[in-house]
Amino acid sequence: MLEESYKQWIWPRIKDVYPENRFERSFTALNQFFAVNVTDRDFESYIREMAEAGDMKKALRMKNFSDLEIYLKAVYNTLNSVYYDTSEGSENEEKFVDLLKNVFHKLPDIGLTSATENSFSDPLQRCYFRVYDFRNKNTHESMLKMDHRDLSPVIDAMLVCYLDIAYSYRDEFAEIYEKKQRESLLDRSAFVQSRLNDYRQYLNGVTYLDVQWAEKGPSSEKLTVDHLLETQEQYLKLVGDAGSGKTMALRRIEYLLCKAYKAERKGVLPLYLELASLKMGDPLIETAAARVLGIRSEEIRPLFEHGEVLLLLDGYNEILDPALRRAFASELDALVLRYEQLKVFLSDRSAKAQVPVLHDARCLYLFELSLEDKLTYFRSNCKDPALLEEIEKAAKEDPFRLQTLNTPLKMRNFLQAAESEGKIPEDVTGSYLKMLMEREADEKKEENTAYLPVLLQGLAEKQGQFTRIEALRTIAEICEMMHFTAPDSEYCLNLLMQMGILQIENDNMISFVSDDYRFHYLLEAEESGLHALLKESAEG
Repeated sequence: MLEESYKQWIWPRIKDVYPENRFERSFTALNQFFAVNVTDRDFESYIREMAEAGDMKKALRMKNFSDLEIYLKAVYNTLNSVYYDTSEGSENEEKFVDLLKNVFHKLPDIGLTSATENSFSDPLQRCYFRVYDFRNKNTHESMLKMDHRDLSPVIDAMLVCYLDIAYSYRDEFAEIYEKKQRESLLDRSAFVQSRLNDYRQYLNGVTYLDVQWAEKGPSSEKLTVDHLLETQEQYLKLVGDAGSGKTMALRRIEYLLCKAYKAERKGVLPLYLELASLKMGDPLIETAAARVLGIRSEEIRPLFEHGEVLLLLDGYNEILDPALRRAFASELDALVLRYEQLKVFLSDRSAKAQVPVLHDARCLYLFELSLEDKLTYFRSNCKDPALLEEIEKAAKEDPFRLQTLNTPLKMRNFLQAAESEGKIPEDVTGSYLKMLMEREADEKKEENTAYLPVLLQGLAEKQGQFTRIEALRTIAEICEMMHFTAPDSEYCLNLLMQMGILQIENDNMISFVSDDYRFHYLLEAEESGLHALLKESAEG
């Protein structure tokens, strides 16, 4: 804010134009504006030079006048998003009269072009006319001569006009200031580029399959990822079993938003968070989001408030700690209430989670993949022409042979197994389940995952559905029989449901997701001898 001595110099020249409170609020707006470095000088330095200069120092006053012209151009450009080239020799350099007209058009029409200064009784209107008239004459009469007595009233009038414009657009100035402050928190271009690079590594040479998502029901609208970005949905849940493409869809959304931002230098920033990596803390989501951007937790809040980010929350089901899951759900519900413009896409295995979250979200599921979808994927990704021909021949002769490949992950695993063996794998289900186990062991890196195949062999002995208590009892029996000491029965059971091998119904009954899965582990139990041991134990 200006020091009192400067205000004392200004005030006598503008006190009859508008009330003092408006004068103060005008300077507040100007201070916000210049805090974002729209020009290369501080507004107070203009006023200081004016205050210290005598009326005879015409050259200095004229320089200030030129600087204030630059300031008005910057104001107009910023408020209207119109670029005026003010470089030396530019064709726009001498069109300041047109610029002033545009500025004045944003204010009440006071008839500038067909009036004289005496036409206006309002002091503010006289100030606008005085500036307009001076610039009009100066533009059309390049040899116009003025002494300091002529120039001083014009400079005073310009100051009044600028203060009035600042007051009139104080809210816009505040928004510009806040936006610049938010943008200065991080290098958005560098962040976007890092996410684009990460996406290429994530694909690892595999062509993206543009699957469709829909609500349940035969007449539901089918949406691709491109459509998801165009929807007006503020909250969205992608729901489905392991490998159904939820993560791929969220990563694709992240990629497309980053690509658009890089091209246009503006837009929403996608914040992709793997929920399995969350750690208990306060606040969970703000901390994780800020860490992704490389800023402090409190600095993420303005971005939430102004809807400048899209939260892509991947794997609600992978938050295994019940206390952590409840904390996350509570915080997310609080965030969407607090920040009305915050947009959230979340993925989960079930639309009816044990700890519900994001209640108003629209739920979308992977739409059934057609045979042509599968062949399109194989044609894009199979590098062996002979193998591709074999796959296409099998699909033509027996379409049901590829029926179990009902998710993108299953197709990817099928192709990897086929390329490894040089032919279509005989046991498609077994190959997929083996991949799931290897991926889980690699991601979790803890000893419980090593026992999961044996535990599944035991659970496969049960037909149909079984209760959680029955499942835990069977797991405990297997551990005792096999002399296992490490597995945490509850953790392992939850993990098998998170992996999409087991599922739990609303009445708390557990079953295998697919009969093929159960049959696979039943055969393994026969081969390993576990079936015989369990039978002996039951008879004993």
